[in-house]
Amino acid sequence: MISIDKQIEVLHDHYNKSFELIREREKQRDFLFLLLIGLYTVLLIEVKYPANFGDALGKLSLQIGDFQLGMLPLAALLSVSWIFTFTVALRYCQATVAVEVQYRYLHLLEGKISKLFNDENLYQREGKAYLEDYPLYREWVWFVYVILFPIILCLGTAIIITTEWQGLQTSFWYKLFDTLIAVGLLISVLVYRIPVQIASRIKTKFKRNN
Repeated sequence: MISIDKQIEVLHDHYNKSFELIREREKQRDFLFLLLIGLYTVLLIEVKYPANFGDALGKLSLQIGDFQLGMLPLAALLSVSWIFTFTVALRYCQATVAVEVQYRYLHLLEGKISKLFNDENLYQREGKAYLEDYPLYREWVWFVYVILFPIILCLGTAIIITTEWQGLQTSFWYKLFDTLIAVGLLISVLVYRIPVQIASRIKTKFKRNN
């Protein structure tokens, strides 16, 4: 039989390591968030100002090995941008889910350690203490990440792909390929983010109120 002191020691050590892991994944998520915004900006410039974008890219002389990116046709470069954006969006979704899952696990550890101390309110830095008396600013941050940002991503994707079809004189097959990537991006955001997170939020509020 493991003593209570030993259980607390082991769980506390595991808790600290889990918290460090969350912080690392939060940094990754935040970086991907900023990168995603940058990529959408690039996509918008590519479809709205293709000539300016091509000239600017040529002046930058960006190269991969011996190959200069400015030599790529605009349609091919745009498809590469779509693929890269889709990849980053998937990684962002995965990182965000990982953070949220780990926080739920952290709350579980806090609950177990608190019971060992015979005080359910003692070891609750990220759980009960954080959730009680939720400040208005945290509600706003939750709304931005869970509701507003996915909506912006979806609207931005729809606007960019529509502009590409209407404004660019490129091959049908390039446009079709880009549309498939855009649809995959939309599905990824909608499936992972909005329904699951809203349900999770309602469940959390219900637990706090009861």
